[in-house]
Amino acid sequence: MSALGQHLMLRFTDDRIMTPSLESRCAFARTVLRIGRPFGLLFFAAAGTHSHTVLIATESEAARFAQALECALRWALQVPVPFERYRRKPVLSQAHLYNLRSYVLGNARRHGDQVDPYLEASNLPDLLGLRVIGAYTCGRARELLPKLTREQLLEHLGLSDLGEGDDVRHLADSAAASVAAPTLAGRQSLVVQARIAATHLGLALGASKGWLARHLGLSKSGLRHVVRQTPDPSLAKAIRRQLWLREHLPLAPANQPIPSKQ
Repeated sequence: MSALGQHLMLRFTDDRIMTPSLESRCAFARTVLRIGRPFGLLFFAAAGTHSHTVLIATESEAARFAQALECALRWALQVPVPFERYRRKPVLSQAHLYNLRSYVLGNARRHGDQVDPYLEASNLPDLLGLRVIGAYTCGRARELLPKLTREQLLEHLGLSDLGEGDDVRHLADSAAASVAAPTLAGRQSLVVQARIAATHLGLALGASKGWLARHLGLSKSGLRHVVRQTPDPSLAKAIRRQLWLREHLPLAPANQPIPSKQ
């Protein structure tokens, strides 16, 4: 019987927590999304000491993916120990493929409630339009699992809805999360685009230029330059959804003063 895809599980030889910090969760997500695109990546999540990945791929393609991912993750996560040999199960039916969505993302939820409440070490943010770098998995999921609903995905966050928020106190975190970055520091292309989108969105939501410069780490000249740039609409939408997520599933009460337009 020909398999529809492959389900892989990875863990380190010392059984350490795979993504214990925001930085490691972002690095993990960026790496899996980069390596997995040509291998038919559909779902992934780090869950405690291990990770799950579902590929629409052959057994040999899955082996090449695992080798490439293990090398890339050891570098990205700066882990000194090797991986155990990956475990693989073929996906033998459409029902099996559908159930893996619940298993992989649900497993992340069970293991990550306290460590990763937004499930950033998975592609759930991409499937919900909260992040742009893995949008291709959303298109792939629509093609292969046409009965999968938004409500079913939101259940993994414990939510029944996802809207667009407007509390700019969460703007920097939301913009960074939209491109799987821990902060908005740096000159990587996507981080720069996220700063541009966040600046324009902040102005539209009533924040002052001075507050935005401080909050987003921009100099006065840097802010002037950013304001002249055209924001990416898909990033702006992802940031608005990240704002809503933080308003409705907060990690801690916001303690910054609400900025007023000057």
